[in-house]
Amino acid sequence: MKKIDIEKRFKKIRKKKLIVGLTGQIGCGKSTALEYLAKKELFTVSTDILAGKMLTLDKCYSKLINRFGKGILNKDGSLDKYRLSEVIFTDKTKRKWLEGLLHPLIIENTIFLIENCIEKIAVIDAPLLFETGFDKYCDITVSVCSDKKSQKKRLRKRGWSERNIDSRVKSQFSSARKAQLSDIIVSNDSSLKQFHKKINDLQKMLKILSNKH
Repeated sequence: MKKIDIEKRFKKIRKKKLIVGLTGQIGCGKSTALEYLAKKELFTVSTDILAGKMLTLDKCYSKLINRFGKGILNKDGSLDKYRLSEVIFTDKTKRKWLEGLLHPLIIENTIFLIENCIEKIAVIDAPLLFETGFDKYCDITVSVCSDKKSQKKRLRKRGWSERNIDSRVKSQFSSARKAQLSDIIVSNDSSLKQFHKKINDLQKMLKILSNKH
């Protein structure tokens, strides 16, 4: 899809719907925020989930094998996403190649989903919202931030090594930079209950804004 087509389609969408870009460093809680917002009847899109689906497409799968070899596969031939992450997050060139492969597909699918949803508010969870310039298609940007200790604790619970954690964190803008670029900042440094309260306040604000949209 050409850039001009993307801009035209988003311009048309934004006349009817409020587009919210949700971001934050890995392990800060943006996925938890997205899940909560979905329960509040906001339309949500996770670009991470879309990326996972894109990786299984034949046209992507074959390109991945040609580029990285069969070392990224499980014994049954399926893609081992953890092994793939270890490859791309330790090599910037390889990561950029994969982003170039997936991002056009993710954008196209995101637009299609939002065009066909009935909700007035669409929240897009995009870890690389600012890094890719996707924020320009959003009416509002929200950054979920957390202290480094809590962030690393959550990532360790996923079974990630320190090397994997550090490489992933370094592949994104810092929390401070994301916060600086965002319209709204939501901190996730206390209990889950408190975080849910903040996200609930956020959804109330978004609904008010959508009524004025």
